[in-house]
Amino acid sequence: MRVHYKNVLSMAEAVADILHHYNDNLANVPKGIQLNEELKGLIARNHELNQQLVIGKGYAELKQQKRLLLINCADGIKNQLLLFASMENRPDLKARVDLYYADLFHASGDKLIDFASVLLNEALALGAELDDYRGAGITTTTLDESIKEFRALLSSTRMNIATRSAINKEITQNIINLRELLNDRIDVAMKIIRNNDTEFYDAYTMARVIVDRHGKRNEKAVEQDAISS
Repeated sequence: MRVHYKNVLSMAEAVADILHHYNDNLANVPKGIQLNEELKGLIARNHELNQQLVIGKGYAELKQQKRLLLINCADGIKNQLLLFASMENRPDLKARVDLYYADLFHASGDKLIDFASVLLNEALALGAELDDYRGAGITTTTLDESIKEFRALLSSTRMNIATRSAINKEITQNIINLRELLNDRIDVAMKIIRNNDTEFYDAYTMARVIVDRHGKRNEKAVEQDAISS
């Protein structure tokens, strides 16, 4: 039975429900108990993989939070540097800070880290000279910590992208395994009992009908001769 992969899981779950309901009849199906366990294992693995993808979506929100925190810290240091430059008559410092800061809000990823690091280095170079111009609880330490946290998160996010790709590949393979288990093994095994246990066989056949997106049975989409020939 050839079906679109998006329908395979729904069909597999419907079959699993039938096999559970007729659990006592499985002994009459060649390797019925083993096939049932394999089916349940593949279904459970699919749900586990999808749950991992759901959890991974939290990275995007966390990344935005850390990005805004980094920008706020860099903005605080920028204000301190500009105040220092104005009060201490340092036009050279003001020009550098303005240059770096112009790109800060438009930057992302490594570029954001680069611009924030330049501001941090300017503040570190002044050292104690900047102490009288500090305010709002922003220090070189808070900016340094924000840079480190954002850099670590970027690395984690990149790893997460690779992980998500691997999970998606495994889900695809899992669906292929489910389809092959149903088509090439369970269908074949169920044919053995179609004349001796018609109730079980008919229930199984109905479970092998595709469920469409509206939750309705779509008998036209099923190749009827797949399990009756």
